[in-house]
Amino acid sequence: SKYIYRDNDSSTSLSVAVLIMTLINPFTVFNVGFILSVLAVAGIIIYNKKISGVLSKFMPSALAKVVSMSISAQLTVTPVIVYYFGTVTPWSLLSNALLVQLSGVYVILGRILIIASPIPLLPNGIAFVMKFFSLSITSVSGFVRDLPFSLLEISGRCLAFIVLWAFLLVLIYIQPIKRSNRRRFAAVFSVITVFL
Repeated sequence: SKYIYRDNDSSTSLSVAVLIMTLINPFTVFNVGFILSVLAVAGIIIYNKKISGVLSKFMPSALAKVVSMSISAQLTVTPVIVYYFGTVTPWSLLSNALLVQLSGVYVILGRILIIASPIPLLPNGIAFVMKFFSLSITSVSGFVRDLPFSLLEISGRCLAFIVLWAFLLVLIYIQPIKRSNRRRFAAVFSVITVFL
């Protein structure tokens, strides 16, 4: 969109990505990883600004952005997790808020490692720091896993829960469709259509 001087729109970008992936392999829509990834990104696109605006009244804005991103993704993936795995992870918001920061640093270090690989001894130092972050990620994951009620099993594929959750999502998002929101609404609708 930058090269043809058009506005960049996250919903449209997600829709195009889903469309291309399903054109290449139509059976990808049955892949749980694909479903969770698309729904997590859609949740962030749809709910992140609203939730961040509410949270920023109670906490620093940088922390509100991290927490709201995690909540936004969890809102849309929870019904799918319940349907496929029969579990709910209440502490996932805490672990996501911590792990996103650690994994972001890890990815940056990985890029630096690739660039610095021709320089003698420097890659060893970067790899040592990356190992520390890797152990930190594992430790945080283990700590959250060991918290009480970290994994709740829901018997059967609780359709009522999924319907109520979907209703909650609609209630959170309901707003009049203004002229500026039509493109976003059309893009989200196209993602849902491709899924169906």
